[in-house]
Amino acid sequence: MLDHDEAMGQERAFDLMTRLLAMSDVDVRAEIRTESAGHISYPTLKRVYEDHLTEARRLDDPHMREELQERARRRQWCVRSFLLYLVGCALFTNKTNRHIDMIYLDCMVDLQTIGKWSWGGMALAYLYDYLDDYVILNNRTIAARTTLFMGWILEHLSGPYPRKKNKEWTLKRPCAGRWLTCKGHKVVHHYRSWLDHLEEMVYRHLPERVKRQLFYVQDVPRHPSSVAQVPTHLLQNAQMWFFTAWGDACERP
Repeated sequence: MLDHDEAMGQERAFDLMTRLLAMSDVDVRAEIRTESAGHISYPTLKRVYEDHLTEARRLDDPHMREELQERARRRQWCVRSFLLYLVGCALFTNKTNRHIDMIYLDCMVDLQTIGKWSWGGMALAYLYDYLDDYVILNNRTIAARTTLFMGWILEHLSGPYPRKKNKEWTLKRPCAGRWLTCKGHKVVHHYRSWLDHLEEMVYRHLPERVKRQLFYVQDVPRHPSSVAQVPTHLLQNAQMWFFTAWGDACERP
């Protein structure tokens, strides 16, 4: 699903907006002219969500079978609009900061199975893709799930960014909330100098979490915490940790 470099056609975008979001033909054509095919703007998506929510609340106490069916449809359209907005703002952001790709609606056709998608794996792969672009010289902007990236920096890199522990944080709260960030350094040379003197660090790694990047079928991987820490004396022979039998362990699409 993440491999969607090719632009979505107008017919496909028209079908998704009218069938899954219940937008009118006039509104869809206007949106395609404004945002190009395959995208929907955040203001439009918010308006669609609010319209369906208002109608669903109006039918909160249905008296006829038709009203009950209409309320169920309105709720589905409302949920899809909200989830698409959430996905665009939180997981798969882009540099335009204006619209979201309609391709993600393909995951929301059946709302009962939406939880079976590996959203965490997709968000991580999406972030890796943007990080790959970000390291290019003179590229000064980045998108994707930057909160996830910042949380990893605060948790694992103690030097580059000032922070202090959140005393109100508990294990039931998100990991990123463990730290309270402070004002950073404006001069990039501070971070560059720190990275140049960074000592070697070894972390647990599950190769099955990046199968898709190696052109294999991506399933739901194990959680990193399910893998025991590697004893220090075993890290001396790094060659023993290379895994080369991908052809036997994975199934190509």
